[in-house]
Amino acid sequence: MRTRCIYCDKRFDYRNDLIDMYFSDDDLCTGCRNELVIERDKRCLGGMEVRSFYRYDGLIKDLLLQYKECFDEALKDVFFYAIKDEIRIRYHGYTLIPCPSSARKREKRGFDHLIKMCECLKMPVLDCLYMEKDMSQVNKDSVERRKMIGNIRVREGTILPLKILLVDDVITTGSTLSGAYKALKRKQVKAMTLCFVNKDDHKGRFKL
Repeated sequence: MRTRCIYCDKRFDYRNDLIDMYFSDDDLCTGCRNELVIERDKRCLGGMEVRSFYRYDGLIKDLLLQYKECFDEALKDVFFYAIKDEIRIRYHGYTLIPCPSSARKREKRGFDHLIKMCECLKMPVLDCLYMEKDMSQVNKDSVERRKMIGNIRVREGTILPLKILLVDDVITTGSTLSGAYKALKRKQVKAMTLCFVNKDDHKGRFKL
């Protein structure tokens, strides 16, 4: 049982709630958890349904930065924790396929951040996508990012499940998801992400 918040290090106060003391497995304190604003959204990208769950600001940005760029693997369960039951019910029978990361980034982190994030969902995960060329989207403009669409491949010999849920952390231009969708060559594919970035900029590419 964790006694301190994994992010702010505040000690948990269980004095008034014995149920939480014995059954809660949230790594964040109530204060930090409440800063993560649930803001559900559904869009369409090239015929694929894409759902997001959080507003991209404040603590969610800080947590992702700490997790991905500071290699804080211990944060892996905090992102889907509050919505894991909703995801399991909505996507019952689906197999999660994480969008691929740059091999260079993955090697530097020492772990695949999306696969680790998915562990708390207790759903089947298939790691079958990779980048043909090792491309990172960091500090790239929209033109450079869209080169990702033709850069994603399915590993040879992969047997794809019938119901596929693509998973990403944030969507900026949608290029990674578009590339993954194109590589899978399947119609029954849905996608989820923690949040959209600059949602107003997606009106030309994502349909409500």
